[in-house]
Amino acid sequence: EPMLIILEYLPYGDLLGFLRRSRGKEDKFTTGELRPNSSLKSNDLLKIAWMIADGMAFLARKKVGYLIFT
Repeated sequence: EPMLIILEYLPYGDLLGFLRRSRGKEDKFTTGELRPNSSLKSNDLLKIAWMIADGMAFLARKKVGYLIFT
């Protein structure tokens, strides 16, 4: 049976592009349609890092493998 990947729509583009654009940096690689309307505070960055770590821990518990494309 075919394998499927379901992704959510990200109006600000990928996370790296969002973080760059929220600092006022141009990101020529981002595909987001919207520009963040405010800069992120330290607390916001900590929350993002916490959510990423939590998601990675969840995937590790489920023994989900990953591929790195270069």
